[in-house]
Amino acid sequence: MKKQITAFFFLIGTFFVSHSQEIFHQKITITEGLPSNSVYDIMQDDKGFIWFATDEGVSRFDGRNFKEFKALHQNGKSGSFLKKDNFGRIWYENFDGYLNYIQNDSVYKITQGNPMGFVNYSIYKNQLIYATQKGYEVLDLKTLKIIKKQNLSNFRTCFIETVGGKTSFCDTYLKTITLNNTSLSISSKYLNIPLAAPIFTTSNTIYCTDKSNTNKKMYKIENGNAMPLFEFNTSQTIQNLYFLQNKFWICTNKGLFVLDKDGKKLNEIPYFANFSITSFYIDNENKYWIGTLNDGVLRFSDFNEIQNDLKEIKPLLLSTENSKLHIGSENGNIYSISNNFGNLKVLPLKCKNQIIYINNSHPKFNFIAADGMYKTNKNFEVLDHETYALKSIDFVTENEAIVAVSGFIGFVNIGNIITKSEVGNFQYIDKRFNLRDNIRGKSAVWNPIDNEALFLTNIGLFSYKNNRLLELKLANKKWDLEVSEKQITLFIY
Repeated sequence: MKKQITAFFFLIGTFFVSHSQEIFHQKITITEGLPSNSVYDIMQDDKGFIWFATDEGVSRFDGRNFKEFKALHQNGKSGSFLKKDNFGRIWYENFDGYLNYIQNDSVYKITQGNPMGFVNYSIYKNQLIYATQKGYEVLDLKTLKIIKKQNLSNFRTCFIETVGGKTSFCDTYLKTITLNNTSLSISSKYLNIPLAAPIFTTSNTIYCTDKSNTNKKMYKIENGNAMPLFEFNTSQTIQNLYFLQNKFWICTNKGLFVLDKDGKKLNEIPYFANFSITSFYIDNENKYWIGTLNDGVLRFSDFNEIQNDLKEIKPLLLSTENSKLHIGSENGNIYSISNNFGNLKVLPLKCKNQIIYINNSHPKFNFIAADGMYKTNKNFEVLDHETYALKSIDFVTENEAIVAVSGFIGFVNIGNIITKSEVGNFQYIDKRFNLRDNIRGKSAVWNPIDNEALFLTNIGLFSYKNNRLLELKLANKKWDLEVSEKQITLFIY
């Protein structure tokens, strides 16, 4: 017997949600244990744990459970810039610019000069370099002691990164001071007009763009100099930028854009356009993680796995046939879903009432219950329509079936090529042979081993065998019956 799955069971046990033609994804929120639905950064450590910097502090995820890390000394729980060092510590910076690290499940702070503000810091080998109001400081990660302080006069750092052993300090004009061992050099090429809250990323090269997209160019810092790469035009606010797998990933307040290395958009319409995206991460299994401002984390495996918005069609049940999926809906339509979940197609059958039952296990026909019983071919084109309210059907031969109906139980001729039953001593009249009328049939199951038909009704369980219909009883007590696929469970009451 074919399997039926209601739309409810399609959602149970998962956190998958749908939006029109959206990537198939899992949504992780405070319901699943995330401390806050506002997530600012995501990172994976060497043990495979996923770390989240949220509005309520840092949290670690082992694939099932979350562990939160908070400290009494923190003057601000929310932060970002998750990084790991060579000693197994996890570092992050709160939005006031204070650095903290997590070690042995405890949170510690460091002694640092007054921070410049919320400015990215650099970890290179065994050194941590961060900005202060006067310049920068260098922390020895082995001893956790400051080993260097240096002023940068008349320079307001907004980004720090170490690439190729050289540490770059950038301001909003993309003017760059480069630290190479102990010597400092200042760039000669930078902007005449500052970027509005510039957004930086690195991957052996420092890239930068304008948060408001007023200046539409993407820049790279090469040998300390700002060089324009291409123009990127969007009406959205850019909230973060990444260069991973030779692509630019641009997080905006209305979705995610992906650009190739030359700036060509790989998606004209942003992915996840209904979400304000703050962060993006690709883990060591090539799974994608997206942090959002108010909707938790989105996790998915493939940009090509698409799901459709089923809200308008009001799905009631799913039916499977081999690898095919069909949806029965409240509006009386049946839809097919492509294997990659990319297309939702309405099928020819149109019923007046909601679809309440689909059986497509017959090799030639489908049987659907809505405003009566419909027999269709495998393309769901109507071949026959009966007015009775079908509740259950099972197949005896290719030409005969047993049915449970609101009104009768019995046999039906579904092949239209016989008049006399192939399994019983009776003739069909108007393609039907009623075993009992004025009864509410609920389920019908054919037992091919004993050539027996079982019917569950509102007044009990009945068996049809050897041309006789009998009510089944045990010790003068009725049997109640639950039918699930081909399995039968009996209860005495």
